[in-house]
Amino acid sequence: MNCLTANSISTAGGNTIAMAAGNSVLDFIESHDLQANAADVGRLQSTGLQELATRHPLTGDVRGAGLMLGVELVENGTEKPAVAATNTILTQCRKRGLLIGKRGLSGNVLRVTPPMTVTIEEAKQALGILDDVLTYVASRAEPQPIH
Repeated sequence: MNCLTANSISTAGGNTIAMAAGNSVLDFIESHDLQANAADVGRLQSTGLQELATRHPLTGDVRGAGLMLGVELVENGTEKPAVAATNTILTQCRKRGLLIGKRGLSGNVLRVTPPMTVTIEEAKQALGILDDVLTYVASRAEPQPIH
């Protein structure tokens, strides 16, 4: 250990530009009360997604907190992951200007994670788009056999 003559070997430690950027981000979050906004919009989105789930049989579960929500999609009346429908929903949402992702072990959970700056109006618009897309996908689905 005698070979090290400097006090530090970190090349990124104390980067003043990175610290200034970080401070600016924290100032913006605080001055625009983005934590409260995330809580308010998150409640609206969670309630809206739960309501959509009552009307669209593809939705198996809605879960999450704040602005990080997931909507699990399953084949109508089953627990089988609706992977193909999930991919169609992502494509149709994107065509309508709504960018959401997917996660889950089977790739059948819509990932709804807007930025902290999202407004109530934008969240309502997103819920409307998702409602339209779920209706569109359900109308194109093949009839399921009755067992």
